[in-house]
Amino acid sequence: MRREELQGDCQGEWRGWEKPSRAAFAYSKTVPDTMCQWILYAWLPWKLHTHSKQFDHALNRNFSNLPSAFVLPSRDALFLGDRVIVYLPRCADTNAEVRKLSAQILDVFFSISLSLPRPIASSSGVDIELSYSALSSLEDVIAILRRDASIDPSEVFNRVVSSVCILLTKNELLVTLHGCSVAIADKVKQSAEGAIQAVIEFVVKRGNELKETDISRTTQSLLSATVHVTEKYLRQETLAAISSLAENTSSKIVFNEVLATAGRDIISKDISRLRGGWPMQDAFYAFSQHTILSFLFLEHVMSVLNQIPVLNGDLEKGGTSGHSTDGHIDNDILQAAIFAVTAFFRGGGKVGKRAVEQSYSAVLAALLLQLGGCHGLASSGQGEPLRALLIAFHAFCECVGDLEMGKILARDGEQNENEKWITLIGDLAGCISIKRPKEVPAICLILSESLNRPQRYLREAAAAAVSEFVRYSDGFDSLLEKMVEAFSRHVFDDSPTVRRLCLKGLVQIPSVHILRYTTEVLGVILALLDDSDESVQFTAVSCLLMVLESSPHEAVEPILFNLSVRLRNIQAKPSLSPSHLPGALLKDPHATLVEATAGVPRLVPLITMTCMNSNIRANAFAAFGALSNYGVGAQREAFLEQVHAALPRLVLHLHDDDLSVRQACRNTLKRITSVMEVEGMFALFNTQCLSSDHSKRTIPIEHLFCTFRSDYEDFVRDLTRQCIQHLAPRIDAYMASIIQAYDAPWPVIQANAIYFSSCMLCLSDDQHMSAIYYTQVFGLVVTKMSRSADAIVRATCSSALGLLLKSTNSLSWRIARLD
Repeated sequence: MRREELQGDCQGEWRGWEKPSRAAFAYSKTVPDTMCQWILYAWLPWKLHTHSKQFDHALNRNFSNLPSAFVLPSRDALFLGDRVIVYLPRCADTNAEVRKLSAQILDVFFSISLSLPRPIASSSGVDIELSYSALSSLEDVIAILRRDASIDPSEVFNRVVSSVCILLTKNELLVTLHGCSVAIADKVKQSAEGAIQAVIEFVVKRGNELKETDISRTTQSLLSATVHVTEKYLRQETLAAISSLAENTSSKIVFNEVLATAGRDIISKDISRLRGGWPMQDAFYAFSQHTILSFLFLEHVMSVLNQIPVLNGDLEKGGTSGHSTDGHIDNDILQAAIFAVTAFFRGGGKVGKRAVEQSYSAVLAALLLQLGGCHGLASSGQGEPLRALLIAFHAFCECVGDLEMGKILARDGEQNENEKWITLIGDLAGCISIKRPKEVPAICLILSESLNRPQRYLREAAAAAVSEFVRYSDGFDSLLEKMVEAFSRHVFDDSPTVRRLCLKGLVQIPSVHILRYTTEVLGVILALLDDSDESVQFTAVSCLLMVLESSPHEAVEPILFNLSVRLRNIQAKPSLSPSHLPGALLKDPHATLVEATAGVPRLVPLITMTCMNSNIRANAFAAFGALSNYGVGAQREAFLEQVHAALPRLVLHLHDDDLSVRQACRNTLKRITSVMEVEGMFALFNTQCLSSDHSKRTIPIEHLFCTFRSDYEDFVRDLTRQCIQHLAPRIDAYMASIIQAYDAPWPVIQANAIYFSSCMLCLSDDQHMSAIYYTQVFGLVVTKMSRSADAIVRATCSSALGLLLKSTNSLSWRIARLD
């Protein structure tokens, strides 16, 4: 560029009051004398006028009579914000003349600006005096530069920056900060450093003037500079400026901008291959190593993780979320937050580790919740967040030295089938309870609150952890009270997993405290015995067995009747065909036969279906037997009726295909004899054939089933004789219950029902019962024999027909049919 072009460019700038031409200024570095002379002599009248504090305001009224070239422009037309960020960094240039020239240019611009009308809001005497003082300081620096070019450049630059910081208006300051990215990316290293130093100075002294949008835009400018700066040292200095902005303004806004930028980078760039590394990761490292910001940044990232609805389909019916429903955006922020904590755990050094230790409970609670949320994403086909979180979790374990927890994660971290992640969280909670028992109360309080979250997977993760932590709550009475309250409130959660985990937590209350909560726990179990989900039912029955081992009589007796009814009906659903009901009950298929024995109501449910889950059946039978310990006193008669109602089913499942069901029925039959008080029953229920099991026999396999079947049929005949002899009034109810089992889903139970009912009819002399049931049973047996595809059913039907035809009731039945 020729000198004439430079002068023309600069004069054009003067006439139009446009933003400074960087091309002109760049050339001025090579010809500083020309630029300096032009500035000083072309604008000298303005400079002289600026120093006259007694400004003649009357001159302003006469400006309208002057040519337009002499009319004063407004201060905004000077674009001081843009000019400052161009010239100020040059005050740190390697060339002494450029430093001097740049300071002089700034002096001229601010001299002009102070001669112009100022906004009313900023016209106070204090501001004006401060501005003139700053301008005077700036001129002192220029005078020193003229006398001694060897003066320390850093000292000179610091004084220039201090003066400019005072001279800028708020709007000019904002423009300067927003335009800093280009100055920081300057090719001259010293100028770039000067720009960074100036930004830090402005932020430290005037950061309180910045609004949210100003902080956000300044952060974006600084982040943009980190992308364009490839030299590691300058990038670190720029990150220091961002840290200063966070420290002196709103750290939350700065952190949010960093995370948002990181999220955009993750989806739009291959961050592992960026030249010079990923700037956002360097920002995470800078925050983690900052003595003040490390704790704030970790706290902020944890709050972000806790606020993100990690799975859009994770809300229950009717649930709402105050967060964005845009899954793509949420996933970006989630991944950015996970990358941030990973970098924090790995690169924070001693400062970061201290922050993690101070926030151990909050960090671990957030990671556990996210583990549940990311497993939810993985189950929907989004596996990347889970993999990233596991890396972060491993980094956390290494940071705090929890190596055992790291081993658990390495073993089961990615297991997602059959809710194995629930077990994983329970294992992690157990490990934490042993390694860091002092952290358990704080973690439990956080997770207990998380049971109120609208996202299902987060509630399940919280329930999985708290239900395990409760085992180690001994010594924390107030904490235990809150945990029990949370469990009791959420046992009716929409999620079956949360319901059963809360119930599990109630049952795992330490033994020294369980007696205080027995009544409450039993009430919850009673309600969940009717749950529509089988896993919850199974948990309820299993927990009932555990609680009954130590429950006092006064806690069980008030609900003994309801518990026994629930246990019998846990398998009961409408499924019985009306053709299987006694004729008197066909009018109402939902009827319940009510009789009275010694003034005590006797309930016989007529519409039932056996549960297909063998574990539930086994535990239900076992729990019913455990209730016999409480069937004494005032509740004895009511419970006795439930025993008689359950007896036929117990006998039928005594020869069940499932070993656990057989054992449960065998033990229960032995236990209920104390309640029945029937002569001969105790000896019968303790016979060798009842106490043995075909699975333990050593006879050849081809004879195994037949031998056990024969033993069972012998037992049924003996039991039938005892019932007819001692329990004749109840035979009718027994028959109604046995006939229902003709449609059981298991062939062996159908065969048991056929044989049991045939024995009842053959060995009984009750003509009334024969008149009601003989025809029905005979017809059902014939039908089963001709239509059943199972050999055991057909064989038993053949045997049963023989018994029916040989019985003494057969002749009277045939005569009745002929009549």
